[in-house]
This record gives sequence, structure tokens and C-alpha cells, in this order.
Amino acid sequence: MTRAQILMEVVDKDKKNLDTFERFIKDFIGQPKSEPITFWRDGKLFISLEHEYSYLVGDYYGEHRGGYPWIAPEVEKKAGKLGLFIDWVNPGVLSVTVE
Repeated sequence: MTRAQILMEVVDKDKKNLDTFERFIKDFIGQPKSEPITFWRDGKLFISLEHEYSYLVGDYYGEHRGGYPWIAPEVEKKAGKLGLFIDWVNPGVLSVTVE
């Protein structure tokens, strides 16, 4: 197997894990079709926390979880199992990347 083929396998696995995580997030909050919580930009997955039920995923200001930035433990656990890392872009958006 060539180096390029190995690299493509890694990229394909990473993309599959990001797709799996995106489906998990949508199912986790029961996302209505009219209100997208996830979006892709430049090949990266983002989670918007600017929607009615997005506080179930994360809450930067701690309005619902005690006054500090919070990401749902179930969301962090799923990301970890898939080899993904979640980070705050700003108070309204999380980025999901490969560790």
C-alpha cells in the first residue's frame, strides 16, 4: 500500500467519524429540519448553539448549567470514542475536529 493510499484511508475514516458524530448530535437534540444545528465550512464540522434546544449540547455562559462553559458529557464521550475533539469557536459555536 502506498503512502497516499494510507493517507486516503485515514482521511476517509476521519470523515466517516465526523459524519457519525453529526448524526449523533442531530439525534441527541431531536433537531427539527427547519433549524439546522450543525454545518460544514472548509471541510470542518461546526455545531451552532444559537437554537432553541442547543443548550442540551452546550452552554457557554452557563445560563442552564451553573455559570460556566459546559458541553454535555454524553457529547464529549461520543466525540472521544470517535477520536474527535470539541472546542469553542465563540460563545455560539463549537468546532469538531479530529484529535
